[in-house]
Amino acid sequence: MDNTNTMKILFLDDQLNRWDAFREKNPTADATWASSYYDAVTLIEKNKYDLIYLDHDLGTKATGHTFAEYMVEKHVPCRFVVCHSMNNVGRVDMTSLLHGSGFNVLNCPYAWEYTTNQVVSQMDDSY
Repeated sequence: MDNTNTMKILFLDDQLNRWDAFREKNPTADATWASSYYDAVTLIEKNKYDLIYLDHDLGTKATGHTFAEYMVEKHVPCRFVVCHSMNNVGRVDMTSLLHGSGFNVLNCPYAWEYTTNQVVSQMDDSY
């Protein structure tokens, strides 16, 4: 498995404290924070990411599930996706959608509390 410090990461979550916790656990990660669906779409149209973290509830009508649908529709290339939402139903729905569409996805509600090495080690490296 690649060293996760060389992975380009997109972290979609409207909660600044989760982004801060993620950065604390992953200080050397090449990671970008998107606080909304619209920010994430703008970033994904300009960049390729190896790992995408998805929160479900983003404080607007456009949710993490909306972004997951976008990823499926646009065939967004990504090695790993982590659904980390505290919304259990939303997290499971995103995980199911992405997994059913061929993404290597992990359902991990507190993923921001772990290093990317810990998270990625739980995934199937065959994607």
